[in-house]
Amino acid sequence: MSKIEILDIKIGQMQGDIKWNEFSVIARLKALEDIVGRWQLGFYMPRPFVTVLSRGVNDKLTMKIVGKLEESNLEYVKNEVLQMDFSQGTLTLLEPSEPFKLLVNHEYEVELRNNNQGGVPTNVSGLPQSFFISVEEHGGMKAFPLMTKLSTYTMLNHDHERIEKEISAHIRNNWDKSQKVQESCYGLIPTPKKFTLNEEKLRNISKFSIEDENGECTLLSNFFGSKLENTPPFGKFVGQNDVSDYKIILKVSPDMTQNNEGYNLNITESELHISASHIAGIYHGFQTLFQLLKLNGYLPLITLADEPRFSYRGILLDVARHFYSLDEIKKFIEIMASHKLNTLHLHLSDDEGFRVKIEKYPKIHEKASVRGGTSEMSGCYLVQANLNTVVQDTNQVDVNTEYCCYYTQREIRELVEFANFHNITVIPEIDLPGHARALIKAYPEYFYDKNESSDYVSAQGYTDDVLPIYLYGESSEKSKDFTRIIDEIVQEIARLFEGQTTAYAIKNEVSVAGDEVSFYSLSSEIATITGWEKMNALEKTHSFFRKMSENNPNLILSGWQQFVQMDDDKLSIDRVSANRAGHAWVWNPSDGGISQAASLINKGYNTVLAYADQVYFDLTYTTAFEEFGQTWAGRMVDTHQVLSMVKAVKTTQEQIGKTKRIAGIEGALFSENIPDFNCLMYQSLPRMAALSEASWSSEGVTLQEDKVNWKSLAIRLGDGKKGYLHYLESVYGVNYRGIPNGISKEIPKGSF
Repeated sequence: MSKIEILDIKIGQMQGDIKWNEFSVIARLKALEDIVGRWQLGFYMPRPFVTVLSRGVNDKLTMKIVGKLEESNLEYVKNEVLQMDFSQGTLTLLEPSEPFKLLVNHEYEVELRNNNQGGVPTNVSGLPQSFFISVEEHGGMKAFPLMTKLSTYTMLNHDHERIEKEISAHIRNNWDKSQKVQESCYGLIPTPKKFTLNEEKLRNISKFSIEDENGECTLLSNFFGSKLENTPPFGKFVGQNDVSDYKIILKVSPDMTQNNEGYNLNITESELHISASHIAGIYHGFQTLFQLLKLNGYLPLITLADEPRFSYRGILLDVARHFYSLDEIKKFIEIMASHKLNTLHLHLSDDEGFRVKIEKYPKIHEKASVRGGTSEMSGCYLVQANLNTVVQDTNQVDVNTEYCCYYTQREIRELVEFANFHNITVIPEIDLPGHARALIKAYPEYFYDKNESSDYVSAQGYTDDVLPIYLYGESSEKSKDFTRIIDEIVQEIARLFEGQTTAYAIKNEVSVAGDEVSFYSLSSEIATITGWEKMNALEKTHSFFRKMSENNPNLILSGWQQFVQMDDDKLSIDRVSANRAGHAWVWNPSDGGISQAASLINKGYNTVLAYADQVYFDLTYTTAFEEFGQTWAGRMVDTHQVLSMVKAVKTTQEQIGKTKRIAGIEGALFSENIPDFNCLMYQSLPRMAALSEASWSSEGVTLQEDKVNWKSLAIRLGDGKKGYLHYLESVYGVNYRGIPNGISKEIPKGSF
């Protein structure tokens, strides 16, 4: 039973909110029973309420509770990282500074004024939610969840009608400024490089076999043979030595094409040929064959020569903030492969969780994979299901929910084997030295230094999530322990993901991320070792990674641009060299990211473009209030915007010249607001199709006279009754934004 009722909540710029990033929250409560002892009020909101005066963080913030006859200030309740969590990051716990009784049927206002962390929320994901009240019972504090619904909230100065008109105008503008519709290759996504159209169709086949000329494609033959079996015009799938009336002939020849993933597909009345220089090309050829069949209901007799524009076509998937099961990741890999993407950048650790079992250090999976309930890490990202219609109700969590899970070593190896088959390289990522709070909570004796007194707040509101990297490589016993354990963890991750056989896998590649290390962290005297006297936190991070690279010569370290680059486009002197680095991903929005990417490429780094304003799938599709997702880098990151990444690619290429190469493009799914697989698919589809088109298809197809081929892509995505989105739904049984009506939400009404 609830102890109090939340009557209404007002959010917006109020008295004293002067700057763009300032806002206030006023919640009106009603006590349902007398609460005369100690109590605390908590909630999740992706805006921290911690105050760090020395850094100007919430320096004007006031918090209080007001009744008819009395009031009290509310204090931010926080423990040291060594203790059980109270407030941390985006979870806020407030307590009256002096005893304050809540009397039955009395109403109270909680006033949180002049927060300066992020500004007024503009959609459901930004709301304060998953409220709870903790009251003292039997010598301890017991939390009681409190319910709100969308009608509880009032967003000041929110103009729904204006926003809807802006969205409609945006959709119309995208459509009108698109290329004219080009000739489609039977609805295929992505558009193949070369193809010939033919009105003739393959006859019905009673029995077919697959002949593997080189003996390299047995598993592929069986897999796709079973998928094609009894799908007209194909009948029964028989062995290659059995009698059949049609043959699919596979040939792998190194001199077939210079591109490892290129393939030729030739469908004739008598035989079907798929040839490639690598088994990856054979796989893509089968995907094209299967898509042709499912999209059209028949097989046209065509000749097709295809290869990708970029060798790296990837997606980052964050399993630290929210966890997805092995089966769900396998499904995600299958969907990636159907789009001819080839790299899963797997974000395995962050402040809120570490998702791999490290045998030698069991506290990592015992402590760092668990949060909420009675665990030492309090609940994080408590997305309230009834505020987001895409979240499945069974996945509702609250402050009492023990949210956990990790992947066993057997599951990781199973994942690698599965990804190998589907031509998906998996790059594991362990976030260091920032975003490391889960590691610190697991082993504070190694990863926490009580003498390090830097005053900082991370982008996500943490004041204690940076490892003491000044210990690395030093001579004290604590330093030796720190160095050994960090190295052993990263080495173990590399071993777990070895054995990758994909076309572009790099042996022993591990991403250490290196992003968002707070500028003011590592600034105390103890964090300044010899040689670091004039370095800021980012430069110290670069030096740490260089030492780690030298200490582990078998490893190839990768990371976001900040693992070698400053916040501008300059590179540190003391850094991991390009010939020792695997990949560098550029996540900054394109207005600054383009010059940063150009700088990295010019210095020889294998650079992947992941400009947040273009290809971050965790951002909102539109500015509609009910549209969930992040908004920090853009609020209209729809499928058209992802396709428009080709413009940013062109500008980047112009800055580096024709002789230098962009490795590829990556979409990102950071999962703060993506609590289940249903939401993951919503945020991924149909945007993944645009990423596929932008990263695989030729520039001459996707961009002409500064216009993208949006109409063509939208028509191929279809209306839900036919087209590529219907294909994904029917074959893989997944959700997409706009289901069951295809791409209709993103094009003007009546366009089909």
